[in-house]
Order: sequence, then C-alpha cells, then structure tokens
Amino acid sequence: MRYAYCHPVRWTLCALSAVSGTVGQTVEVVELEPFFVNSTRSANVQTSQVSGEHWRSRGAVGLAELLEDAEPGLALVRKAGMSNDVVLRGLGGDDVSVTLDGRKIYCACSNRMDPPLSHAIAENAGKVEIAAGPFSLRRAGSLGGHINVQSTEIQSGYHGSGELRYGSFNETSVSMWGSVGTDNVAIRVQGAWMASDPYENGDGVKITELPTGNAAYLPAVVDDRAYTAWHAGGELTWQLSETLEGAFNFLHRSDRDVLFPGLKMDADQTLTYQTGLRLTGTPKDGLFETWVADLYYNYTDHLMTDSKRVSSTNGPGALRGWFMRTDALSRNYGTSFDATVAADRYGEWRVGGEFDRRHWDSDNVLQLIENEMIPDVVLDTLGMYAEGSYDFDSPFSLQLGLRLDRFATAPGGDTTFLSSLYGKVGDRDFIEPGAFASLRWELSKAAALFAGLGSAARSPNPQELYLQVEKPNAQHWAGNPNLDAPRSNELTAGLEYQVEAWGLRGRVFHSWLDDYIYPVLTSTAGGDIQSYDNLDASLYGVEFSAEYRFTDSWSVDAALAWQQGEKRSRPVNSTNDVLAEIPPLRAQATLKYADGRNRISFETRASQAQTRIDPDLNEQDMGSWITFSIRGQRDLSKHWTLGLAVENLFDATYALHNAQVRNPFSAFTVVDEPGRVVKASLRYEF
Repeated sequence: MRYAYCHPVRWTLCALSAVSGTVGQTVEVVELEPFFVNSTRSANVQTSQVSGEHWRSRGAVGLAELLEDAEPGLALVRKAGMSNDVVLRGLGGDDVSVTLDGRKIYCACSNRMDPPLSHAIAENAGKVEIAAGPFSLRRAGSLGGHINVQSTEIQSGYHGSGELRYGSFNETSVSMWGSVGTDNVAIRVQGAWMASDPYENGDGVKITELPTGNAAYLPAVVDDRAYTAWHAGGELTWQLSETLEGAFNFLHRSDRDVLFPGLKMDADQTLTYQTGLRLTGTPKDGLFETWVADLYYNYTDHLMTDSKRVSSTNGPGALRGWFMRTDALSRNYGTSFDATVAADRYGEWRVGGEFDRRHWDSDNVLQLIENEMIPDVVLDTLGMYAEGSYDFDSPFSLQLGLRLDRFATAPGGDTTFLSSLYGKVGDRDFIEPGAFASLRWELSKAAALFAGLGSAARSPNPQELYLQVEKPNAQHWAGNPNLDAPRSNELTAGLEYQVEAWGLRGRVFHSWLDDYIYPVLTSTAGGDIQSYDNLDASLYGVEFSAEYRFTDSWSVDAALAWQQGEKRSRPVNSTNDVLAEIPPLRAQATLKYADGRNRISFETRASQAQTRIDPDLNEQDMGSWITFSIRGQRDLSKHWTLGLAVENLFDATYALHNAQVRNPFSAFTVVDEPGRVVKASLRYEF
C-alpha cells in the first residue's frame, strides 16, 4: 500500500539522590510573541534561532501544527483537521509531558482527540520550551521530553491585536486580545473562533472520503464542517507588595463536531476549563533570589460517538443514532513550587517540587455492552528536584540534577471485567528517581563540544493500567494492571560552530528504553486480548541544523533529523524487532528575505519513505515526499499587516508518517496532509 524487579540504574539513582542536589536540562525554546516565534536552545546542547516573521505567516490551526516545523525531530501526528498531536524523536503520548505555565494538563480521550497541546492557545503564548529526551527534571514523567507553553507578561499601557484569517476549504479564524496595565495592576482578555470544511489531499480527495467500511462517513457528512471551536479567557496580575506579585487566569474552550477520519468515532463535543493562581516572590535577601508558587485546576468533558459513520446504522444504532459512544471526564489539580537559589559564586541553582492529582473516568457503550472503560482512576504525583550549572575557570561548564517522584494510582470504579482477565486488580505505587549530567567544552570562541547523560521514568497511565473495553464478536481491549514504570536512559553528544554569518549544530543520541509500554496481543484467563506490555527497546538518531546569512536581508537555514527504534525484547506474539511510530529521515530548508516592511520565505520539506514498520500494529509502508511553500507578509502601516501563504505549492498527495494509528478505536486510516492551500490574513495591532 501507499505509503518487582529493581533495575540497577534505579538503584544507582536512588543512591545519588541521597548525596547530590543538582540538575541539568536540554531545552529548545521557541519564543512566541503574540503571533511571533523565535527559537533558541540551551547552550549545553544546541542553540538555534527561528524567525518570528516565519511563524507569523504560518496560520496554523494549533500549536502542534506550529511546533511541527520547529525542528525535524518533532513530528505531527495527523488524525484530523485540528486537535492534532506530536511525537518528539519518535516518542509521544504520556512519554512527552506537557505543561501550561508549568502546570500539568492531560487529555480526556483515550485516543487523544484532545491532546494536551490542543489546550494551549496562541494569543497569549510567550514561549514554548521543548526539552528533548530525559533531560527535563522540573516536572514529573518527562522520559521522552517536556513541552512547556509559557504565557507572555502583560505590559503596561494599552495593547491589543485582532486578526482575520481565511483560506482554502473555508478555513476561517478570528482572534483577538487586549490588555491594559499600570505599575500595580494589569489585565488581559483574549478569545478566538475558528471553523473549516474537510480539506482535500493533492488528488482532490476529501479527508472524509478516506475511511472505508463501517468507519466510512455517511453521505450527508462528507461535505459537512470538519470542526468548529472557540475559546475565551483572561488574566489578572497585581502587585501585592514591592517583592510579591499575584496572578490569576481563566480559560474556557469549546470544540464541537470535530471529525477524526483516522479513528472510528468523532468528537461531538469537548469542553475545557482551566484556572490558576500564582504568587511570584523576589525577596531582597534570604535563601531564594526568586520563587514561584502555583495552584491550578483543569477540567475536560469529552463526548465522542460514531453518529456520523456507517457503523451508526448497525444494530441498535439505527434507533438511537449511534452504535458506539464514549463519555470521558478528566480533571487534575495541584500545586508546584520553583525557586532560584542565591548561590553566588557557586553557580546557578534551582529547586522545586510538585503535587498533582489526576482523575480520569470514561464510560463506553458498544452495541448493547456498557463498559466502565476507565474506571474512575486517580493518579497522584509527588515529586521534588534540584538542578544547577557551574562554569569552571576553564573552557568547561557543567550541569547536574536530581529528581525523585512517588506515583500512586488507584481505580475507584468497577473493575470486574479486568479482574476476570488478570485476577485481583489493585492499587499501584511507584518510586522513581531521575538524574542528569552534561559537560560543555568551549574549543574556541566559535566552536564547542557537549555531552550529556540523562535518566527519567514515568508512571503507567490510567488507560495503560485499567482500560476495559469488551467488544461484541471481536477481541477485547484491556489494560495491564501489572505494568512496570517505563524508563529512558539516554546518552547524547554534539557540537556547535558559530561565526558571524554561519551557524552549525549537530547532535547524536542513543536512548535505552527499559520497560517501555507497548500495545500487544496477549493471552489471559479470558482469552486473547489487545493490551499493553513492557518491553526493552533502543532509540537512536542524528539531528543537524545550519544557518547562513548572505546579507542583512537574505538568509537560509536547513535542518534534518533521523531516528530509528528497535525492540531489544519481544512480546510473546510479536513478529518483528521494529519499534513502531518512529518517523523516517526528514529534512527541511528555508530561504528568507526581510526588510523594514516586507518578509517572504521559500520553504521545502522532504521525507524518506517509511518502510521500517510494525505490521503487528497495522502500520503501513508509506512513500517518500517533498513539498514547497511560499509565505509572505507586508506591513501596510504601523498598525496593519497583510499576510499571504501558499502551502504545498505543487499539490502533492502525501502523509507524514505512521503515528498512533492504534486501538482501541482506530480505523487504521492514514490521514493525508492537505493539498495546495492558500491562506490570507489581515491583522491590526496597537
């Protein structure tokens, strides 16, 4: 076709945590002023710059689509026209933690129709920090990486922006924000509305025409809206004293009738509420130079059915309008504390901790079978960390860090079906340390070498442990309450070279994934089922980027990423050693021009064919592809900006890669990328 054993590393880390208190981090930072993005990475791994003008012209539906082009190692997971996901160097799902201003947020859908990145909004995004690999210790569970979306500070005076964007397939968005601030009090409000019809691939096939069989869309739906969404929120900050500031934020988001051709159901409705309270201290003396304390609460109610599919006409669906239905509820609340220690000549040090409680409950109906799909599970996370950096009186600098977490999870609902397969199903408790160390060697003013070793783990999530889906006349899908906590141990090394006009960066990495959680076909007392199991695997790759500035106006940048995954141990019924969902070699290059009023970019992206697949998970061979796009902006005046973009200029038909095309409700439909898309935007700001 187209297209409870204790690991020695854990013992070592436990011992280290008793004698050390420092941490290091490998971070890429993508800065976003409202509708702007710039990119830098920490000095110990890589540092790059992504033009804000480049991002202003993109007009992406969400942050996942924006970040997909930040570097080739971060790839989009395409299942729909919006609310898409990402994989970071081949790892996704809960292996990559997502925080909004340092606050954890989770999905409610078992198929990630509402991935955490979809809960972020662009209007107030200040920067996005991307830590690749197990090198982010400030929040728990970041074995594959950590993405933190940080809001901009509210400036003094009156500021605001409004933008209208329209494109192919009636893709429409209206967004606005406004703020007013004094020396003591500041407030900002923001909101947006967006909608689109189903887009077409390069062959003129709508994404609603891709699913077949029972997953096919009803004729009346093929030309219907692909999604409608809106959100509104606000932030308030106030100066409590000379050294103490308070902040409060609230956001409500509503997504309706979002079509997911890659799955068997669609999202009828997703309602999200986010609220948080923050105190920031800048004491004049004492142990801490600065500190931040957070309280937060997030709530998501997600409803999905097959009411728009052929399957809805089967059996009882002909009477009630759907054959399968899932109502999921996710909420989490917690507190965190982060502080910078006044260490003076002993380097820069940070300490902190967090407590997070995650509730996840999901009820499913298949035909006449009522499943307590995720039985009201609670997952508690309690953790603390310390990290620091030190510059020697030499060309060397060092970063170190430690973290310790306790995860405790318990089902609060009926687990009768799971017990019939595994016997007694009970609570689980995990204590997991993490650590990081990196060394940088300045060879000259222009060149440097770096190397790092990191280790991090996460708890199995409620779905992996306690999922219960009894299917009529088909293999059931169930969690595995006996899973161990997965861990990544990674070694990375690279180089940087920077002169006046040139910038080069390269990195190699090798991750040893222990007890990696993987979908499998397994045998239980109740027969063969689709479930999860632990396996050991290796993930390794190369990343490279370069920039060159010809003149003050013209520049070019290029990047590539290659990664490959292999199973080091096979599940019982596995037929191959290929680790699934690993994107193939990918490269991109952009030629950019910018003067005082005009910005234009010519972009090409390409991918090698994906032939390393795991057919056990219904992955498919996928062809190579190359696309070209043109984007431009012109400042009409001090306040008005006009934008125009033509994406996929030559109308290629292609799909990115195999990613999360898995059960329990996957249609195993590879969702193509849009064909040629023309977008125009008009923005006013003050």
